[in-house]
Amino acid sequence: NPHIWYDPHTMSVYAQALSQFLMTIDFQHRQQYQAHYQAFMAQQKKLYQLIKRIKRQHPNISVIATEPIFGYMAQALGFRMEGIAFQHSMMNGVEPSPQQVQDFQRQLQQHRVKLVFFNRQVSSPLVFYLLHQAELNGIPIIGVTETQPVSTTYYQWMNDQLKRVEYVLNERH
Repeated sequence: NPHIWYDPHTMSVYAQALSQFLMTIDFQHRQQYQAHYQAFMAQQKKLYQLIKRIKRQHPNISVIATEPIFGYMAQALGFRMEGIAFQHSMMNGVEPSPQQVQDFQRQLQQHRVKLVFFNRQVSSPLVFYLLHQAELNGIPIIGVTETQPVSTTYYQWMNDQLKRVEYVLNERH
């Protein structure tokens, strides 16, 4: 599941399991693994605080996405994700049905959603068309990635994306 990285709780569980495993097989470097784990968890705490702040400041908003990449994080933020069937079609390389496309467009045209998330690593004429529709309707667009960018940490990757969400939502209110 390439989107599991967007579940903030998964990373804490994974970090603990990995550090325990490494400390077991490489006892000599146990203190270093423990220090790295503690530093990671301190960063996770900052992410949790940011998530809670966004959730508190922007409760119960509806969002939509071209793929389900941001789904776990949207759930953590308390967002209502619209257009799930469309997202799964796109993710699976299946042409969305005309009804799914119309539903997506209706969400934009009727301003039922506050944000549009899209996968910056994948493009298609349909996605470009829908992003253009979002722009025409004044709905902010936030690009997200399935994979962690090179030369960034997990914390930097998630923090940057969450800060963009917060900035855009704060600008709209």
